Amino acid sequence: MNHAIFSLAKTEIIKQLGCFPAFIAPAIKSSLIYQSLVQQTLFAYINNPLPAQFKEKLFVVLSRYFGISYFTICHSCTLRSLGISATEILALEIQYPQSELEVTADLEILRQQWLRGGEWQQDSELEISLLRCSSLIFLHPQETVNLSVELKELLGTVYYHYLIVFWGTSSFVISGYVAINILNINRIAALNYILALCFWKTLS
Repeated sequence: MNHAIFSLAKTEIIKQLGCFPAFIAPAIKSSLIYQSLVQQTLFAYINNPLPAQFKEKLFVVLSRYFGISYFTICHSCTLRSLGISATEILALEIQYPQSELEVTADLEILRQQWLRGGEWQQDSELEISLLRCSSLIFLHPQETVNLSVELKELLGTVYYHYLIVFWGTSSFVISGYVAINILNINRIAALNYILALCFWKTLS
């Protein structure tokens, strides 16, 4: 990524998020990590056309799985700014499925309601079922081949591919976490953690 293109990418991130993510900035000491984080932020997250609320919820679920509090809190704050209650956000901590058998009911909900069309992200039951199925496929890909096939049939190729792209944020989460630790910016992360908590409190 040359300097001009990189500057445009950075500008686009700031335009969409309102700021440049704090955890990315220190990675400038390593140009490869920095460029990778910027590219992944744009491709897998910002420019992914999946509904914003769904992306944020899935991001919270995945970051909690990896135990990365920084991302969990930041995206929880974003959910609050989207009008999601603190109770709903905390409910994302509920144990998610560990096998295809545990999402049988969720698949039935998806089969019955998905084809009705409309704003599916406004249907909380449908969204929860999709979150459960999506997280299970992400966390246990080898054991969920059948579920993957069925979800692709339900969502359609286009939406399913967008979901796969978003799963690419797993590398975004991991690489960001690695960057934070490699570059020894734990104090900065801690400060942002506190600021995020304060921000969340103001929205409660």
